[in-house]
Amino acid sequence: MEDEDLTPLFALAISLAYVIHADNKASLQEKARLVTVFGKLVETNVMSDGELESMSQKAFAYVSSNALDAFTKNCMKMLTDSQRIDRKSGVEGKSVDQ
Repeated sequence: MEDEDLTPLFALAISLAYVIHADNKASLQEKARLVTVFGKLVETNVMSDGELESMSQKAFAYVSSNALDAFTKNCMKMLTDSQRIDRKSGVEGKSVDQ
């Protein structure tokens, strides 16, 4: 996947896919939870059912072929400070050092 294909929404889907796939297996029920998270976007016509299904499949495919460290580095380049949750503090855009 090219860096320019990574959007904040897709990065969130990939992040959830990494969590779901943390035990190296993902059941249908676990994958359905990812779809549930984004269901409101379908309800409000921000994305179609097909787009949601495609994003979900691409998120799990990304997880299968990319190391978490590489994904994290790509996100750090793409996300703004306010879109990030700092690992040290758990607060959006804030660091313990700030």
